Amino acid sequence: MNPRQRRLLNDYNDMVDLRDRSKGMLDFRVSNNYQHYVVTITGIEALVGTTKGIKRKSHVFTIDLPPEYPLRQPDVRFKETIFHPNWYSDGRVCFGTQWVPADKLSELVIDIIKMMTFEIVNPRSPANCVANEWYLQNIRNIRHILPKVQFPPPTEEEGLEIYDAAEGLEFYDEK
Repeated sequence: MNPRQRRLLNDYNDMVDLRDRSKGMLDFRVSNNYQHYVVTITGIEALVGTTKGIKRKSHVFTIDLPPEYPLRQPDVRFKETIFHPNWYSDGRVCFGTQWVPADKLSELVIDIIKMMTFEIVNPRSPANCVANEWYLQNIRNIRHILPKVQFPPPTEEEGLEIYDAAEGLEFYDEK
C-alpha cells in the first residue's frame, strides 16, 4: 500500500469513527477507491439560499479528493447552497488558505459543520457578499438565529466529566 492509499484508508476509518460518534447526525457513502464521499448531515440547523437564509436541518454534500490529495484540498460542494459568507452560489465551500495536508478529512467535516452554524466565518474573504453583509449586521444575534451545536455530540463519559467538574459548585436562580 503506497502512502496515498494509506492516507485514504485512514481518512475513511476516521470518517467511520466520526459517524459512529455522531449519534445519527452524520452519515455517508464512499466510492470503492475512497476518493468520493456523499455526506448527509441531519439535525444541525443552517441557513440555505444565496440571497436570504431559510432554515433547514438536513444537508447533503459531496467531498471529492483530487489526485494530489492531501497536498491539494478536497473539493466540497453542497446540494443546496448554504447561506454563509464563505459559500459560493454553486454550493462550493471556500476554505481560503486554511487547508493543511496534515488535516484529517473528519476534521474538515467538523469545520464545515462549524461554518454552517457560523462558528467559523472569514468575513475578509467572502464568496457570498449578500451573506457577508447579513453576517456583519447580525453578528451579535447569530446564536439567537442559529443555535451552537456540539459536533460530534459528547460521549456519555464526556458528559459525566462535565458533571463531575461542576460538583461542589452552588447554583442560584436569578431573582
